[in-house]
Amino acid sequence: FKDARKSVSNSLHLNPSVAETTDEVIDIETIDNFLRQQGVTEIDYLKIDTEGNDLDVLKGAVGSLKAQKIKFVEVEAGMNSGNKLHVPYCELLAFLESYGFSVFGLYRQVHEGGTRIPVLRRVNVVFISSHIVDPFR
Repeated sequence: FKDARKSVSNSLHLNPSVAETTDEVIDIETIDNFLRQQGVTEIDYLKIDTEGNDLDVLKGAVGSLKAQKIKFVEVEAGMNSGNKLHVPYCELLAFLESYGFSVFGLYRQVHEGGTRIPVLRRVNVVFISSHIVDPFR
């Protein structure tokens, strides 16, 4: 974990070999293990903003997703093939649909900045659990 106290961002390197002198070693835990350790039985709203690692984070919550213990999930999704910094929307959609989630809404649309290309770069997608939706069907 690079602590950039004078910056607006920090970074997480999963490979310790890229560590810098200002780095700090931290433990990483999956969502499922964290919830189990803390005795949390349900999450109303889970927001993930991990700059391209959102799908990996979700994979650490498979038990909670499968059990419908999470009501809403918000992730950043890449919206075009040129965006290599975010998980493509279609991958996030396929993953979460396989656990009974549907798209609730699209927010914070960001277009390719600094270019003349008129395409959508990323969007925040909120998914809703079928556990919430089913009573309305």
